[in-house]
Amino acid sequence: MQIDIGILKSKINTDNEELLKVLIEKYSFFDPNAKFSTAYKRHRWNGRKNFITANGIFPTGILPNILSDLKLIDCTPRLNYVYEQDKNQYILQSVDAFIYRDIQTDLLNNALKQKRGIINLPTGAGKTLIIAGLIKSLNKKTILITHSKSILTQTYEFLSECGIKDLGICYGEGYIHGNIMLCTSKSISKVLD
Repeated sequence: MQIDIGILKSKINTDNEELLKVLIEKYSFFDPNAKFSTAYKRHRWNGRKNFITANGIFPTGILPNILSDLKLIDCTPRLNYVYEQDKNQYILQSVDAFIYRDIQTDLLNNALKQKRGIINLPTGAGKTLIIAGLIKSLNKKTILITHSKSILTQTYEFLSECGIKDLGICYGEGYIHGNIMLCTSKSISKVLD
């Protein structure tokens, strides 16, 4: 078995169709909105959303989970990176006027080591401070997407307080260019060019 790892999508290459079927089933869920779909009503769709396609393609973000599941059955796939990996070692940078809590430091160091992941934290856990720490530590062009203009402006102000330079902002009424772009999901198309 081989897994071709891309930046956004990856692919499981195996001749074990049963194993692939089990993974597809495990990484699927019933869509609660299926009952409103014509295809579901006419019995042309079972109402399930699959994270893994019949061809073995899946979002790269769930790769650690898939590898963990494969390890349980003593399956160690060959990993083939189909993009140039970032070989840089990143060191956690402090953010002006703020001190990280221990859990934030651990999370930031792990994120910098893994170079990808999802950070899911409750309200008040310091997500914006963590974002500031990642931006300062990576020192790369960055796009940060929010769903509302109010969160966008709050984040912009906070990152400015943190001493992050070259900030840009993009929303319906305005656009200021920077290497660190903050955008609403509706205005992201202005930045991608």
